[in-house]
Amino acid sequence: MTTTTAAAPISHSGQVLSRAVTFQFALDPNIEQRSLLAKCAGARRFTVNHHLARVKANLETRSTERDASSGPEGPFEPLTHSLSWSGISFINEFNAWKNGLAEDSPINDDGSRGLSWRHDLPGHVFECASVDAARALENFSASQRGLAILRTCVCPNSDRSNSSGPAERFGA
Repeated sequence: MTTTTAAAPISHSGQVLSRAVTFQFALDPNIEQRSLLAKCAGARRFTVNHHLARVKANLETRSTERDASSGPEGPFEPLTHSLSWSGISFINEFNAWKNGLAEDSPINDDGSRGLSWRHDLPGHVFECASVDAARALENFSASQRGLAILRTCVCPNSDRSNSSGPAERFGA
């Protein structure tokens, strides 16, 4: 039986890298590229806000139902199902929503369903944002249960008033 291991990554100077390395690049985009980067940053924020609003609405609905049905009748039987907070679930839901396949997809002026501008941007922008939203909710949930390694988190929200500008993660 033979086992193969992945070759260690090699830097541009030929040195073997012994650990995972992240590179940070300063960009000097032209006007067209700057516009695309701004659209990607906005679409990312839009996607994260979409997921957070969906989760918040679901939690509030379930809480209201729980409060309304708690009483001597017996245990609470949920009317609204909980949402999965996994990255894959978020990606699948957002793809259906933006492509007009979900019941609550936006309706455009011409009567078509879905986001009319979805084809103007690379698809991985929406996917990375969906995974990041799932990760943020996972971290929040862990902090609320006392499982966080770091300090207690506050609920993720759409307010980025402490941000110095768009900082994005792009996957290959």
